[in-house]
Order: sequence, then C-alpha cells, then structure tokens
Amino acid sequence: MPGAAFHCSGHCGCAQAGARGPPAEAWAFALPMILRAARFLAGWVLLGALGVHLAFVVVQNVGGIPVWVGELTRFLPFYWLLLLLCAALLGSLLLRPVFRLLALCNLALFAFGTLDFHWNFAQQAAAAGTPVRVLTYNMKALDVWKTKGGYEGIEREMQQYAPDIIALQDAQWWLTRDTEWTNTPIQIAQPISGLPYVVAFGEFVLASRYPLRDCRVGNLGLSALPGPYQQCSAAQYLQCTVRLGLQNLQVVTAHLARPRNALMAARHNFPEGLQSWRMHVAERLAQSDALQADLSRFAGPLILMGDMNTLEQSPVFANLQRAGLRDAFSEAGQGWGYTHGHALSRGVDLYRIDHILVSPELAVHKAEAGRISESEHNPVIADLIIRP
Repeated sequence: MPGAAFHCSGHCGCAQAGARGPPAEAWAFALPMILRAARFLAGWVLLGALGVHLAFVVVQNVGGIPVWVGELTRFLPFYWLLLLLCAALLGSLLLRPVFRLLALCNLALFAFGTLDFHWNFAQQAAAAGTPVRVLTYNMKALDVWKTKGGYEGIEREMQQYAPDIIALQDAQWWLTRDTEWTNTPIQIAQPISGLPYVVAFGEFVLASRYPLRDCRVGNLGLSALPGPYQQCSAAQYLQCTVRLGLQNLQVVTAHLARPRNALMAARHNFPEGLQSWRMHVAERLAQSDALQADLSRFAGPLILMGDMNTLEQSPVFANLQRAGLRDAFSEAGQGWGYTHGHALSRGVDLYRIDHILVSPELAVHKAEAGRISESEHNPVIADLIIRP
C-alpha cells in the first residue's frame, strides 16, 4: 500500500507538472503560426501607412482636387499618422529587408518632406547692406490674464531676442481702447520691449527702433462682420514706412481669417460642418488675393509679417508669393519651425502658420522660431539685410 500511495502521488505530480504549460512539441507547432500571423498583421499595417501617407500627398499636391479638401488635411493632427508610420517601421522588423527599407523611407519622407523640415545647415553668408532684425508674434492679448507675467512678461521675453522691429497680432485692447473702432492708426507714447516708436490699430501693433512714418490701414476684401471679440481690423492690415538711414522699408502686419471655428464645425457637425470649412477656405483665399494685389503695388524693400493661419504649401500662401515675396524661415531656418499647437490638448507644436516674408531687395541671413511662454503661438525672428 505505501508503494501504491507513492506511485499515485508521483503520477499526480507528473500530471500537475504537465499542466503547467504545453509540451515542447506544441510550442514548435504554434510558434510558426504566431509568427505568420504577426507578419501578416505587420504587412497590413505597413500597407495602411503607405496608403494613408500617399493619400495625404495626392490630396495636397495633385490638381483637380478641391482646395478645401487639401487645406483640411493640412490642419489634421499629424502625430496620429506619425504613430502609425512608427508602428509600421517596428512591424517591418518581422518582414523582409526590402519592406524594412520601405517602412523607413516612408517615415523619413513624412517627417522631413510632408512635415516640411528645412535643412539650411550652411548659414547664409552676410550680404552687404543695412542689417535689421525683425520679430512677429501673435500675443493673444485677450488671454493675457491666464499668464504669470502678463504684458510685462511678454515684453521682457520679446526683448531677449533684441529685435529692431516688432509686429504683433491679436494685441487688441492692450494699447488701444477708445479708438479701437477708428480706421486710423495711432501713435503710442509707451515704448514696447525697448523700442520707442510704436503705432497701433485694432489688433495690430508695430514697434520699431527707427521712426515709423506714413502708417495706413489696408483692407483684405469683403468679410463678415466682426464677432463680439473681434474688431474692424479682423479683415484689415497695418502698413508703415520705416526709415533706416537713407532707405525706406515698408513693413506690413496682417492676420488672415482664423480656421478654428470652421475646423470645429467640420469635426463636430460632420458632414454638414464641411460647408463652414469651404466658406472659410474661400475667405482666406480671397484675403490673400487682396493682400497680394496691394503688396504688388509697393516699390522698394518690403516685409510682410503676421499670423497667416496658413502653411507654406497652401494655395493661400502661394497667392502671397505671387507678389514676389519669399519666406524667411524656408530660406534660412533650420528644422520644422512650428509656431502653433502647444496650447492644444496634446501640447505639441504642429503648424508653421506665422511667417515673415520678404521682397527681393532683402537678403535673409538667419531665421528661427522662438519660444515665448505667454501665448499659444511662438514668435518668428529673422535677421535681414537691406541690399544697397
């Protein structure tokens, strides 16, 4: 009996040991099936990443597709597609080397091509002429109460970049109150960031180390009536002449129509909300047409600065380039130069919508997107040289 008991417990122990996992033969049978399934899934993920990226490129660059469709894709949160492309690259490790290379190239083309990376590692040689450093910044003055430093903090941070000329947008109700609805720029006695010459109109402010003369307001064409937190300047721009020695420099600051409300309508009221987006794109195109027509009439060196709410690849931006203007960051900046997005839900800068554009009479030595913590935008700074 003891022998039988011992035999029984040994038998049960063997059974329990066997229950802990499948035998080696089962693993040998299951592992190839698991790998085949993983490769199958990785292949489909890679195919999806290629297809989605190709669709973006086609919609944004091929003629015959409505402009509003391409513009909508430019404002999508690209980090979701970036995650898909990274997952495809990781999965491609299970595939043949040619597919790994394909996944890597797809990710690289997206990161450095579609997302508009600028190399410009060879710094532009300083040309002969008069140097001037300019800064453009959407300061979001209506939200300044949310910041720690207030207006003084914004001024201090701008002053760190030592600009000669500053162009501000969304500066309403900071320097102008009783004259907000006039159609005439006013001179402000208060210096800004150490710059003594200041002119304001509605949401716009120009501040300069050099005298500002012949300031005027231009129109961006017909537009809807301003909302409760907008002003008449919502469809206008501010232009001044800056005197530098013996040269006159035309400086313009503008702010094209904001896409936020139309994007929200398209997102939360799809598909009916797409009509709001179509109307918004048509408005921005009309505004850029009107601005281009006005700027084309100016003679001599000219700088256009502001929040264009437009990426450089957009047809809206192409309208401005027809006036003979070049984007300073594209010419002499490094990296992506994103200026907006960090105040959104994910805290990631996604869009380069603030720009400095210059006429052929100006050379661009250096350009960068800075960082000021007091706004949901980043400033753009450029070192320019007025050719003799």
